[in-house]
Amino acid sequence: MAAVILGFTAYGAQMNADAYDRYMRLRGPEPGEAERAVIVAIDDATLHVQGRWPFSRTIQAAALRKICETHPATVGIDLIYSESSEGDDALAQAMAGCAHLVLPVEPVMTGDKIKWQRPVGLLAQTATTFGHVQPDADDDGVHREVHLEKSASGERFWLLGFECFRQMQPAPGGLLEEDDALIWGPLRIPASRQSDRALLIDFGPPVRHIAFEDVIEGKYTAADFAGKAVF
Repeated sequence: MAAVILGFTAYGAQMNADAYDRYMRLRGPEPGEAERAVIVAIDDATLHVQGRWPFSRTIQAAALRKICETHPATVGIDLIYSESSEGDDALAQAMAGCAHLVLPVEPVMTGDKIKWQRPVGLLAQTATTFGHVQPDADDDGVHREVHLEKSASGERFWLLGFECFRQMQPAPGGLLEEDDALIWGPLRIPASRQSDRALLIDFGPPVRHIAFEDVIEGKYTAADFAGKAVF
């Protein structure tokens, strides 16, 4: 009984987190790379060439247009476009050329309520759907889980990565929601309604990174993005 009670305390939660960390360290990273996903990274090399972030939306549009010409399975953009800016027309045009585009939403305080903010103007109209990108850190600041579901003011959004998965791998009949799991085609995801569909992060094979600047300079092949989830 004491062990059960301990598990619901902050000390017990930290013990569980430490045990999970030790397990992941002992298991080590999975071999190889995740084959069906790629990250276009705004890395140090890109910042050295393009200058400080944010880059102009015209430059972002140029990179996105190159990526979507290779026919990725889905594109998920984890950048918040909450205000209009020069280059929006070019970026909206590039977004419109992407099949299965998932754009982010973020919660903002409006008066005494939290509401979801979508990308501004024409950009929002290009999205196939939207996904939340809100992280959930443990008390020690480490991210060990994600919440597939987030709700505010009567609106619910799924995690952006989960929405990209759904775009990439359609399921007849759509998403079935049970109290203790989500059903997507043959896949059963053990994420309970009570926990906001929380899932522990399995730190599996690393996802390949391609520098944003390499995309701009054409240092990639169509096979790098074709048929994949590009973030």
